[in-house]
Amino acid sequence: MKLDHLGDSLDHWKGSMVELTRPILRDLRVVPMFTDVVCQGDPWTEQHLLVYAKLLRIATNHLLMTDRCFTHSSRQTYFSNPDLRGKFDIFVDPDTGLEPARGCDDRHITFNDVDMLLRDAADRMLMIYQHSQPYNMRDSVVNRMPAVRRRWPACAYWAGAASMIFVSRDEDRIAEVRRNLSQWLGPCAGGQNGCPERLLAGAVAGAVQ
Repeated sequence: MKLDHLGDSLDHWKGSMVELTRPILRDLRVVPMFTDVVCQGDPWTEQHLLVYAKLLRIATNHLLMTDRCFTHSSRQTYFSNPDLRGKFDIFVDPDTGLEPARGCDDRHITFNDVDMLLRDAADRMLMIYQHSQPYNMRDSVVNRMPAVRRRWPACAYWAGAASMIFVSRDEDRIAEVRRNLSQWLGPCAGGQNGCPERLLAGAVAGAVQ
């Protein structure tokens, strides 16, 4: 997450996703993965953090790692921080999303990072923001899901310019996400009646039936 993007339409969408899935979330915390922090308050002041929390529809004290810069070289230290341990779910907000096949940098969260966030709580669920490439919006998430599903139970909601990927070691929790999103999306969940497929599961993501 970068300050330049604070308050854009995607932040509003992230907040709506948090609100939509709130009934099945457990004490949600947010890991913003700030890539433009040099020291505390630079450039993210308390007022900026308040706006960010409001957009995500959470309390400001549920924002974690707000005074830390995320870099590719420091990711192991970043994700092993004791503040990330506990019986709570996490929304991770990287600049771009999950690592692509061609390699990653500061904009991405890696599969190893996800493993680190899941290791302390067997039933923790992660929400991972995934930005879409303008030339292949749907493929930005579709192409990642087989690799994700080889590691953990997962599903994704594709929303055009962005997607949300849900990951947990607990298959039941992913099934719960799918039920929640399917009920809300109706015919759009599976691409019925002329609607686009939004809930990426089944043959694409290999999610629980």
